[in-house]
This record gives sequence, structure tokens and C-alpha cells, in this order.
Amino acid sequence: DFKAREQHYASQIAMLQTDLESANEFVAVHKKRADHAEHERIEQVSRLSARVDEFERGMKEAVEQAAKLRKEYDELAETSQRQIQVLSAQLEETTMESRDKQHEISRLRGDLEMERSKRREEHQAAANAESK
Repeated sequence: DFKAREQHYASQIAMLQTDLESANEFVAVHKKRADHAEHERIEQVSRLSARVDEFERGMKEAVEQAAKLRKEYDELAETSQRQIQVLSAQLEETTMESRDKQHEISRLRGDLEMERSKRREEHQAAANAESK
């Protein structure tokens, strides 16, 4: 009776040891798979982090370039505005000079017409004096 129980327990222990070994192998296989999957996720996160860093660098460079272009635009706009003011002043001055010259030309034409009219009258008077 004791021998039978001892054999039964020994057989149960052997069976449990086999089950334990199978369970340990199962755990080892799944741990290996989990470790591999974790390693792949870490690599993927690392690659994504590198891409994010690259994107952020690109954005920083784009923001710096935009600021530089904005500064250049503002400087050009300011320079252009000053040039427009100078040219407007020159145009106004030239327009006033042109008006003055136009008035002078009109006055001189009037003087010339008076001289011609005076000469015609003198020639007419001389011609009338000769014919008398």
C-alpha cells in the first residue's frame, strides 16, 4: 500500500516535472518572442525619434529662413518707401520747374508775337509812306 502510494506520488511528481519543463519551455519561447517584439518596438521608436528630430530641425531652419526673409522684405520695403518719397519729391520739383518753363515759353511767345505785330505795323507804315 505504501509502495503503491509512493509509486503513484513518484509518477505524479515525474508528470508534474514534465509539465513544469514544458511550461518553462513555453515561457522561454514566448519570452524570446516578447523580447524580440520589444526590441523591434525600441528600434521603431528610435527611428521615429530620429525622424521627429530631423523634422524639428527642418522646421527650425524654415522658421529661421522665414524670419530672415521677413527682415529682408521689411528692409526692402523701407528702402523702397524712401526711394518713392525721394522720387515723388523730385517729380514734384520737376513738375513745378516744367510749369515755370511752360509759363516762360508762353510769355516769350507772347513777346515774340508782339514784336512780329510791331514789325508788321512798321513795315506797313513804311510801305504806306513810300507809296505816298
